[in-house]
Amino acid sequence: MYGRPRVKKVFCKYHQNKKCEYFCRDHKVLLCGTCLRDKHRDCQIGDDHEYKNYYGKKIREVKVMIEANRNELVSQTHTVISALDSGISKLEKFKKDIDLVIERIGDMKYDVGIHKSEIERTTNALQEIDRQMTNAYDLRTCQQCYADIDLEKVKFERKQRKLYQVPTRLNDDVTASIHSLQRRLKNIKNGINSQLSSTKLAQYYPNARSFKEPTTPYLPYFELENKVTHKKPKDHARNQGRLAQWSNMEDVRFDLRFQSTRTPMTRLPTLN
Repeated sequence: MYGRPRVKKVFCKYHQNKKCEYFCRDHKVLLCGTCLRDKHRDCQIGDDHEYKNYYGKKIREVKVMIEANRNELVSQTHTVISALDSGISKLEKFKKDIDLVIERIGDMKYDVGIHKSEIERTTNALQEIDRQMTNAYDLRTCQQCYADIDLEKVKFERKQRKLYQVPTRLNDDVTASIHSLQRRLKNIKNGINSQLSSTKLAQYYPNARSFKEPTTPYLPYFELENKVTHKKPKDHARNQGRLAQWSNMEDVRFDLRFQSTRTPMTRLPTLN
């Protein structure tokens, strides 16, 4: 009960009823008496205790190696976690900057809506002047209507120029912001990859995917200027009464419905 611990008996895998009592130093295997007599007669033979000492030493060496690798992996894991935390914080700030760009685009859209409302009000005012011109009954009223038309036309052209400038400004600002964000995202990716490649985890996980930069989708608002300022009519003959052709040979839609369909009157002199 208090003697030597019981040792598990090892039986030969070729001769199931034979115990392994010998150790072949040349082939590093346990042998029974039959295996020794048949196949290992010319080998250097030791007892089974030598087998235990040999493999016990191997097990201790492997244990030390595993412990060293485990400590190194734990250290490298902390480095990877730190790199990923840094990348996450940078990406969160990157997301905030993207939200600012989206908010800026929304502000641009709001400005375009305001210009659109002002142009609609100007169109309504011109239509009202057209109605007054139709019912004009004296010279002073006609002169006042012409003056109002000139004033509204100047306002309309000014608002039209502002409206055309919005897509250009939007295109430049958004393009610069997107390019800046793309450069920052590339720097974040390179920083994370450099920190990860400096660790030895790549040796253990050679098939692991690195941090990939997402592809930039097509941004349709980059073509907004062309859609607004370079709109070509389909038929010049049918739209001849509603088009104004400018000196740069670009056809721009210009609604002249507020003008009277009667023969245009000559410009009246200013009354003193």
